[in-house]
Amino acid sequence: MIIASTILLSFVSLAESHNGNPNTNTDTSLLTKFKNQPYIMSDEINADTNNIDHDELGKAASLFSGSLEVVSEDERFRWLESPVWSSSGNYLLFSDVMGHRNDDDDDIACGVLYKYDATLNNITQLLKCSGIVGPPGQNVGDDGLPSNIDRLAEAGSNGLYWENEEEGILLMQQHGWKRTVRLNVNDINADEGSIDPDLVTVVVDEYDGNLLNSPNDLVISDGYLYFTDPPYGLQYNDVEDAFGSSFDAMTQDKAAVYRTKLGGDSMLERLLEYDVADNLLERYGPNGIAINEENGDLAVVITDWNNPRTEIYSPSENGGTSSFNTEPSTILYHNERIQGPNADLYGALTDGLTYDADMRVFFIASPGGISIYEAFDQYDLLGFIRVDDLCSNNVVGGGYLWMTCNRKLLRMPLAAEAMRNDMPTNSEDQNNDEDTETFDEGTTNASSMKGLVAKFMLPLLFLPFM
Repeated sequence: MIIASTILLSFVSLAESHNGNPNTNTDTSLLTKFKNQPYIMSDEINADTNNIDHDELGKAASLFSGSLEVVSEDERFRWLESPVWSSSGNYLLFSDVMGHRNDDDDDIACGVLYKYDATLNNITQLLKCSGIVGPPGQNVGDDGLPSNIDRLAEAGSNGLYWENEEEGILLMQQHGWKRTVRLNVNDINADEGSIDPDLVTVVVDEYDGNLLNSPNDLVISDGYLYFTDPPYGLQYNDVEDAFGSSFDAMTQDKAAVYRTKLGGDSMLERLLEYDVADNLLERYGPNGIAINEENGDLAVVITDWNNPRTEIYSPSENGGTSSFNTEPSTILYHNERIQGPNADLYGALTDGLTYDADMRVFFIASPGGISIYEAFDQYDLLGFIRVDDLCSNNVVGGGYLWMTCNRKLLRMPLAAEAMRNDMPTNSEDQNNDEDTETFDEGTTNASSMKGLVAKFMLPLLFLPFM
């Protein structure tokens, strides 16, 4: 997410990353180098067949039938996230985590749930203050709002996922109340952009007796809800390094990945956890999450400005309970970077991802665009969609790949034949701009990577994302 209208970026020209760990020799004096730089929109994306670099798109070109399209750059947009597609309704829902109440930038950033109606080709604010609708949370203040709402830069809704798309039952992550809720979109009063609080159900809001940090992304698989809980929703609008400082505001001891069984009183289980570095410049945590339905792997995008990556965790069997190894079996390093007018403003953001079972691929929001990996073999890189902006997330639906990138809603038409078994195999022509490390089962990440060195450009954006 992006705090207000300023960008705080630390740019380090070149550094080395050993064993997947960020270089610690960073110059904190660079933190405010671009503090007062205004937002610069990328060059206009024209709807012609030449606006995609087909060399970068590579083998993934077979998935698409046309070029990148701008659906909307609505002036109300602040930081778009987490699109979900409704096949039965022919519409797209997406969050604006920084959307302000009454569209007033001086008011609280309580979020907006937007709806794009593909039939009518229009965008409406379906649900206002989406990050705080429903019954008051445990962190309620005297005014009935979250006690720190005035300081929160991203108190809106974030991750969205259909629990039952045909019936309209949606799970939604709320930064404002630090929880996951369930609602039926058919209960929303679209004219007023509101919903009866009694029609919003809290799914989970605490672990081990303490409030969650700020639940971010989520996925449902085999009746389980999986979600990430970093502190990115705790970025304050009155501190200089909002991203790094958000870790100091955590209500949990770690940023983590959790799961719980839906439809019962199942205990919340912490699957993965991430330590917090003392140095603000070295802090990172989980963001996007997806399950590879073909092999059961758990994919977690790591927002790490020094070492942007996606970690793949293989299933394990512990005492008869299906879980995951705590060390990644594969790491996808995202080495692309933003080019053009935004290159010196924005850091190397990795955010959300989508798994598509028909195409058997992962679409990952990586620095400068969307990286596409096959998900049925060795997670080879197939191609890259260059957007040259901060991309938060994506989803497949209605014949398109939909992308939320900063203040833009984009889409790219999919080829009708982009179906199962049509994707190219092997990594013979893999783009060398991105690296994949696969580890032997049973070995640890550190020991498997010993001696490996990767060079990274480190434009570090210290502001809200996820």
